[in-house]
Amino acid sequence: MKLTNAVFVLLLFVCAVRADLPVHCLYATTKGQWRLDLTSQNYDNSIVKKYTIKDNITPVKSLKIDLQVPNVVTDENGNKGTWTLIYDQGFEVILNNNKYFAYFNYTTEGTKVVSNCHNTFTGWYHEIGVSAKKWGAFRAVKIDGPTPRPHVYDSVQSSPSDVVSFNTIDEKFVNTINSVQKQWEATVYPCYKYLTKYQANMMAGTVIPKFKADAHKNHVANMQKYQVKSSNENIPKEFDWRNVDGTSFVSPVRSQGSCGSCYAFASTAMFEARMRVASKNKRQPVYSPQEIVSCSSYSQGCSGGFPYLISKYAEDYGVVEESCVPYVARDTNCTRVSCDRTHFTDIEYIGGYYGATTAEAMQKNILKYGPIAVSIQAYRDLFAYKKGVYYHVQTNDPEPFFITNHVVLIVGWGEDNGTPYWIVKNSWGENFGLGGYVNFLRGTNECSIESLVPTTVPVL
Repeated sequence: MKLTNAVFVLLLFVCAVRADLPVHCLYATTKGQWRLDLTSQNYDNSIVKKYTIKDNITPVKSLKIDLQVPNVVTDENGNKGTWTLIYDQGFEVILNNNKYFAYFNYTTEGTKVVSNCHNTFTGWYHEIGVSAKKWGAFRAVKIDGPTPRPHVYDSVQSSPSDVVSFNTIDEKFVNTINSVQKQWEATVYPCYKYLTKYQANMMAGTVIPKFKADAHKNHVANMQKYQVKSSNENIPKEFDWRNVDGTSFVSPVRSQGSCGSCYAFASTAMFEARMRVASKNKRQPVYSPQEIVSCSSYSQGCSGGFPYLISKYAEDYGVVEESCVPYVARDTNCTRVSCDRTHFTDIEYIGGYYGATTAEAMQKNILKYGPIAVSIQAYRDLFAYKKGVYYHVQTNDPEPFFITNHVVLIVGWGEDNGTPYWIVKNSWGENFGLGGYVNFLRGTNECSIESLVPTTVPVL
């Protein structure tokens, strides 16, 4: 679907954007001892609707756990497992045959967002496995050391009436980009020429304050000392799942339109490709981003989400094909349909936890299992990409105080005159970039492309 200025006329009639969750909690305030207050584990997976994140629960038992560096967790009974942050939104613990996931607590005071990182909203736990049968709800509170000082910041929530310009991507800006570097070429796309913050949110994911992006980079840098370095031995110089001995394992480029659903498009594109790889192309599904947008309790509809949690949704609930729930590019009520569901499992961040990923480990995972969905920080110059190896070009223009979290699919890699790049499938239609693709600088964690990378495999 070709994107035109008409898309943004539609934006004026879409509800206000909440964006992922505005909470901001970091590793330093998360590691340590917690008490989980749990309901019974006698529910099924519909408990996420019975107990939403803001609902109170009546616990019947508790469990003390210790979240240790970098990803080890132990409980009061000596059981050992693993854990990871989910960006700055929440954490997942895998321990003693159960998985526990919850978002961190936050409150709002006018335009201020107060992150209460010493406790969580209501989360859910269930036995390990696909379509788990035994579920419960829980809340967690940190019990060691002083209560961390709440993190407070001004919200960057946007709405259709927001006319603050996110980017001016006109001829002057494009000429500046093309004059200061020759690695990639910028162009003016009429539909991206003048974007408000709200419109940028709908096109490129969640609008976030710049300090969040900086904190993300710092977290990844701090976790590097724990990374297990991966050798580049047996990694080919070039590889592309769109052409493996003349055969493609990648589904067609699509357009997310006027909904901030890049996370659902990139995740379903990963599922589609990995199913093709695992089945040797005998199964070539196109899955429904709309069902995820409308039904997933692990994301925020047209207001954002994370691939790790969509993989979790695919394990817990399964995904359906596009023909079952066609895409309408807006938030709708969830209607559970009777179509066949496909599940994915063995979910983890590459390297084992958030911050452990390396470019070489990503390449090996792609070679073995297929393309991967990755989160990137999308700056305004990305909206002007035409060809070449993209990297964020800083100009003399002031950087915005907010940027966006965008999600895309890596299908392979290559080199251009010695410059290494990822082959990235976007969800802005075929008229963007190289037929809907971007060659993205590889090996330097450009725009954080090598830092928030989950992996999963299909259940055949």
